Amino acid sequence: IKRVASTSDQMAALGGLSDQAAEKQLTQMIDFIKLEAREKAEEIRAQANQDYEMERLMREQQAKLKLQSRYAQIEQERITERRVAMSKKLSEQRTHKLAEQGKMLNELVEDTERRLTGFSSAEPAKYKQLMLSLLAQGALSVIGAGNGASFTIRVLCRPCDSKLVQGLASEAAQ
Repeated sequence: IKRVASTSDQMAALGGLSDQAAEKQLTQMIDFIKLEAREKAEEIRAQANQDYEMERLMREQQAKLKLQSRYAQIEQERITERRVAMSKKLSEQRTHKLAEQGKMLNELVEDTERRLTGFSSAEPAKYKQLMLSLLAQGALSVIGAGNGASFTIRVLCRPCDSKLVQGLASEAAQ
């Protein structure tokens, strides 16, 4: 039959300590282990908090960058829209101005035709002199631009003036 030793017997055998001293040492060891466990748990908790904070800050920074990027994109779209609107308005103004200039030019041409028609029939001698001056001036401007080269000049005129222009061409060339 085996004998089961009591706790105090085992303690005494191990170190020759009394029950109270062994109990005290055991309590100190347990307290030490608990303290180490609490410190380790606190380290783990601190590391977890630090990791959480780092992750939170990183995500916050990413969110800020994303918002800034989106804001910059929206701002760029606004700038582009404003430029397109300004360009469109400017183009409309230019088109309107060109239309007005074209209208005024057409009115000027029509008025000039009426006056020349009246002038050619009312004062044929002055009209002939005007045509000669215009032909000579046109020939000089072409010859001056050509640096002395030989040119054939084509003159457009009203059908009723074609015989007059043909007759004045040789005079204007001199």
